[in-house]
Amino acid sequence: LLSPEGTFVFEVSYAMKLLESSLFDLIYHEHYHHWHLTPAMKYFQKFGLEIYDAEVITATHGGSIRVFVKHKAQFGGKTVRLKTLLKNERDNFAEHLSNFMTNVPKVKAELQTILQDLKAKGKRIAVLGYPAKACTLSYYFGLQDYICNVYDDNPLKIGKYTHQGLKIEPATFIYKNKPDYLLVLSWNYKKELMERHKLFKRTGGKFIIPFPKPEVI
Repeated sequence: LLSPEGTFVFEVSYAMKLLESSLFDLIYHEHYHHWHLTPAMKYFQKFGLEIYDAEVITATHGGSIRVFVKHKAQFGGKTVRLKTLLKNERDNFAEHLSNFMTNVPKVKAELQTILQDLKAKGKRIAVLGYPAKACTLSYYFGLQDYICNVYDDNPLKIGKYTHQGLKIEPATFIYKNKPDYLLVLSWNYKKELMERHKLFKRTGGKFIIPFPKPEVI
C-alpha cells in the first residue's frame, strides 16, 4: 500500500514511557501491546521497510511514540533523535522495568493508605471519570471498598455500570450527593476535570489524583 517514495507514520503507546512513569493502568484488554523501537525495527525489516525516525509525544496517555517508516530503497540512515531513543532503550530498559515492578506496589500502598484514612474518618469518596483503564485501577487498588458513587461527564457512559457494578451517574450529581472527595481515575485529564468542577473545590471538596504519585488537592 505504501508508494515507493512514501512514508508510513504511526503513533502508539511507548513501552519506555509506560515503564518510566509506572503507568500500569494503561495495560488492559485493548492495550496489551506497548511498542519498543528495537524489536519494531527488526519487524519492519521483514517487509523491506526501515524505521528512519521517531519522536516521543508526551501529551498522549503519559507518553506515546510517533514512528516514521520508508521503503529500504529510500532509506538514508537513522536520524539523530532515533539513534538517541535506541541508545536510551539499550541503556535504560532493564532499569525501567525493575523500577516499574517496585514502584507499582508502592503507588498502591500509598493510595490505599490515603483511602483507608479518609474512610476511617467517615469521609465519602466518589470517582470522577471512568475510562476503560479504570478497570485495571479498580481491581488492583480494591476501590470497591472505598467508593460510594461514580460520576462522568460523557453522556455515552451515563446509566452504564462499572466493572464492579456501580451505576455511572452524571457529573452534575456531584453537587446533589456532595461527596467529600473525588478520586480522578482519568488522571491524564486532571487539569481539565478540576477546572470543569472547580465549584466542587470551592465548596470544600477535594480531589485525589492517583498518578504519578497519589496526592490530595
